[in-house]
Amino acid sequence: MKRRQQRRLPIAILILALPALLFACGGDAEEDSGGSSMASSDVRATIEARPFSFEGELKGEWESISVSLNQGCGLRPGGSPACWGSEFSNLADVPAGEYYSISTGHSHSCGLRRDGTIVCWGSSGGPVTIPPVGEFVSVSAGWKHDCALDMDGGLTCWQVDEGRDTRLAGEFAGEYTSVGVGWEFTCGLLVDGSAHCLGRRSGGQTEPPNEKFSSISVGQDHSCGVTTQSEVVCWGDDEDGQASPPQGEFASVSAGHTHSCGITTDGEIECWGNREGYRENAPDGKFDFVSAGWRQTCGVRRDGSGVCWGEEAMSVLLREWVEP
Repeated sequence: MKRRQQRRLPIAILILALPALLFACGGDAEEDSGGSSMASSDVRATIEARPFSFEGELKGEWESISVSLNQGCGLRPGGSPACWGSEFSNLADVPAGEYYSISTGHSHSCGLRRDGTIVCWGSSGGPVTIPPVGEFVSVSAGWKHDCALDMDGGLTCWQVDEGRDTRLAGEFAGEYTSVGVGWEFTCGLLVDGSAHCLGRRSGGQTEPPNEKFSSISVGQDHSCGVTTQSEVVCWGDDEDGQASPPQGEFASVSAGHTHSCGITTDGEIECWGNREGYRENAPDGKFDFVSAGWRQTCGVRRDGSGVCWGEEAMSVLLREWVEP
């Protein structure tokens, strides 16, 4: 495994992480906008082997959760959304409505409403991508482009380019059952179970193996899929082991930034890759849903309870949704 080069975190992330650092050192965070202090007891946290790690049980029931860089969104029973994230990008300001699904990207999110329309919100220092008009069955938000699957199995992608929303040339031909968007590349699952990828080719991201998949998930620079034999196969960047899954039978998989997580056929969560994004042992319980983000992971148990764990400032961003 290659040694990963040290990266500088964006100033916004450092600002967000400061309260989490204070919390881990036993101090209180700053007062929120309402004037109430954020004491350490306000977030259920567990300090593991690595400093500043946390685990938070979410309030209420959940159907699904999607997490990415410094944001997350979940759906409650009935399709009501709940989002959290950096206040600098309006990531938590989800438009009202009932949703089938929500996908979080780099610094924006897109949701599929119950009427089949798509809406996007948040920003990356510029305009938000403008989704196409029409009825769709799924949507995936990426770095600076997004893709959606229409009622006939066709894929349409769009991006923000120098402040102008443009349709991506070279739409995927064929009939698809799902789509995932990463950093400058996209993978779709065809109806015959094969994966087809287009975009940046620097790390093998667009070279899926010759397998038949039941589902695929696209991360930052790698992708993973569950084969029809219930095995997980990954391709793309493997610098941190994020594309080297364990053996076993899996029901689903989620590819994140530099780590991946899957749910076994027994309902257990297993993760691999950069351990800054997950703990050695996942939270207890049987799970139906898992989402791997950037140094953070969230899951939904079979009883509808939600839990998030990892590092970074999610313990602060999640304060409204975490059990006291």
